[in-house]
Amino acid sequence: MSLRDTGRAVSQDNVELVREIIAAVPDWGEVRALLHPEARFDQTRIPGGGVYEGREACGRFFERWFGTWDEIQMKPERFMEDGDHVLALMTIEGRGRGSGVPVVIRSADLFTVRDGKIASLVGYPDRDEALADWASRTRAPPQGDLNSHHP
Repeated sequence: MSLRDTGRAVSQDNVELVREIIAAVPDWGEVRALLHPEARFDQTRIPGGGVYEGREACGRFFERWFGTWDEIQMKPERFMEDGDHVLALMTIEGRGRGSGVPVVIRSADLFTVRDGKIASLVGYPDRDEALADWASRTRAPPQGDLNSHHP
């Protein structure tokens, strides 16, 4: 295996880890197990959001935000990777708790992987903003565009 193949294998592992954490939602126990102990969630782009440092703080955000839904489904549509970074474009479908109002959000999350765990997540309710940030971060067209949402 060449050095390049090894890097690609690591990138594929990172995408698979992101697929796994998205599939685990809304089970906090499963999500927590995939987080780095020093995980950081940046959810400043959503109403009432903020920055959450460490698994316990991330858990408080997670339980508060996912607690507003009677039902929720995260449907990943596209993954882009660049080294330890994976951008996941997805559609979130659910019903608001109490109101029963159906909600569809076309969003994106930017994950950073460290030591085989999710070290950070930046949530983007606006895909265009996520794609612009991705382009400025990578300074090149994304490599490894994975369009399948099948596990």
